[in-house]
This record gives sequence, C-alpha cells and structure tokens, in this order.
Amino acid sequence: MAAVEFCGIPVEELDLHRQGRATDPRRSAAVTFAKTVIETHGKVSDADLDLVRQAGYKDSQILEIVALTVRFSMTNFLNSVMDTDVDIPAPSAA
Repeated sequence: MAAVEFCGIPVEELDLHRQGRATDPRRSAAVTFAKTVIETHGKVSDADLDLVRQAGYKDSQILEIVALTVRFSMTNFLNSVMDTDVDIPAPSAA
C-alpha cells in the first residue's frame, strides 16, 4: 500500500482511517470529516464543519481535505468504470 510504503503510516492506522478514525485526535477529525463528505455527497452540516474547525483546521485546510477526498473518489470511480489494469508492482511486505 502506498500510504504504508511511502508515507510510513502503520497498517493499523490505515485501517482506522478507512473507518473514519485515527489515533491522533486532530487527524481523526480530518478523517471523520472526509468520511462525512463522502457519505453526505458533500452536504456536510454546520456541526460537521464546527467539529473539524474545533480540531484546529482553518477553512483553507478544510478545503484541502475536501479536494483530496474528491480527487481520490474520482480516481476510484474512473478506475472502476474503466476497469483499469493495475500496472505498478505490488508493494513489498512490511
């Protein structure tokens, strides 16, 4: 997995991210917000925004979270529709 291999994120942490959680409270707020963006199709509530702001994120950083969330979702959708062959080698076992 690229996140593990290139970013050094432990596999256990990555599993939490996929559930919309993290061990670090600030990161957890960002991951939870990203999950909410997906689940609500971008129609987040003021309360959702307040939670991520209370974790210390500025509006410009919240915009980055949304942009990355949309980017990865779009890539996943495109690859699913086009049935893209994965042409990169699988990462080595950690």
